Order: sequence, then C-alpha cells, then structure tokens
Amino acid sequence: MRNKRPPIFILGMHRSGTSCLTGSLQASGLYLGKASETNKNNRKGDRENKEIWRLNERVLNLNGGAWHSPVESCVWNDEALEEAKKIISSYEKHSIWGVKDPRMLFTLDGWLSVLDEVSYVGTFRNPKSVVKSLMKRNSDIGGEEYWLDLWVKYNRALLKHHARGPFPIIDFDLSDTEYTSCLKRLVVRLGLGKNAGLKGYLVNSLRRVVSQKNTEDFFDPALRSNVDCTQSDTPDDALKIYRKLKSISFKG
Repeated sequence: MRNKRPPIFILGMHRSGTSCLTGSLQASGLYLGKASETNKNNRKGDRENKEIWRLNERVLNLNGGAWHSPVESCVWNDEALEEAKKIISSYEKHSIWGVKDPRMLFTLDGWLSVLDEVSYVGTFRNPKSVVKSLMKRNSDIGGEEYWLDLWVKYNRALLKHHARGPFPIIDFDLSDTEYTSCLKRLVVRLGLGKNAGLKGYLVNSLRRVVSQKNTEDFFDPALRSNVDCTQSDTPDDALKIYRKLKSISFKG
C-alpha cells in the first residue's frame, strides 16, 4: 500500500516558468494525469490537464473574469465543485500527484474545499520578460501596460498564498546552474523519487540521484524565451512585488 502524500499545486503567473518547473517535477516522479506534453507556445508542452484549466476558466467566467482579467476571489457553484471532486478522484490512486494551472492563484479556495491537504511550489519571473512573451502570444488582448497590470495581479496573489503558509518559490531568472541546483534541492525536499515499498536509505538515496538527473535533463535553457531582464519603465508596484519575491525565493 503506497503512502499517500498531499498533492502538489504548482503556482505562478503565465509565462513565468510554470511549465518548466512542472515538467521537471514530473521527470522526477510527480504524477500529472492527462497533462499536455506538446504545445505550440511551449517547447516541451505546458504540462496542464485540460480538464483542470477548463474548469478553472469556467469558474473565473462565472465570477465575471477570465485568465487575462481575473477576479480576486471566486465563488464556486455546486456543479463546479462536483466536477473538481471527479477530477481529483482520477488522481487519488497515485501516492504523489500534482497539477499546474496559473488560474489556480484565483480559484484555489474551491479546490481546497474538496481536498484535505495541499502542498505548494511557486515560480516567478521578471515582469518585462513575462510581458514580452504575452505580447507576442496574445497581442490581440492588450499592450505592455495591460500585461504589466496582470503580472501584478497574479504575483500579488502568489504572495498572498505564500503569506498564509510559506512554500518554496523558484526564481525563473536564475542562471542555468543556479536554477538546476534549485530544482535538484526541491526534488529532495518534496520527496520525489522515493518509494515507500523500498527498504534502506541507500536505495532511496540512489533513487533521488537518478530523479535529480532526470530533473536536470528536462530543463533546457531555450525554455526561457522572450528574455528581457531590464527594469526600466517598470511600475513601482510591480518592482516592489518582484523584489519581495526575490527576497523570499528558494535557494539552491
């Protein structure tokens, strides 16, 4: 019988390294369910379960929002909650599973109402890089000011959840060496690669080494597209949030 552990929710703004982080954890043993491994906007797929992001988007719509115009707090109806329970049931036979959808930052309360316990991992990125990426992908929705404002909303929500109970948040702007070091340390912290049915510390340690190698192999510097690490003309509220995230970020 496998030891059950809390599911892991990967939290962060769109285009902020959520896919890279989630894929790295998946490579180290995190079960993601029916997660996409191909996507025209992500070299290695966005690692999202379509059922989950569609439900989250529907909840946002019910509250007068959308992924690009979120509301701070979402009310769930009974139908949406029942669907969430059904989705969760498809994961529960696995000892450690997780999900990723940036919309979770605004729909989280509904998921928490149907789960006993959840663990979290977060990620963030320089606002200018995120804006550059979103303007390339969604130029029909808004310009630089619009996306900067959205960056603030998402990352303010990330900080709010972190304040409830701290969890690791990775800086996607780290150097390649620093980033992979953080990933490997995170794998150990989360207990990925372990198997409760195996006896002996040495066996589990070996599994961690293999797991860390898989994590490192998944990461590709080319996953960081549309890089703009400048801070010129960045609004004060965005800079304040970015610096706060830097100060609490997970260290490798």
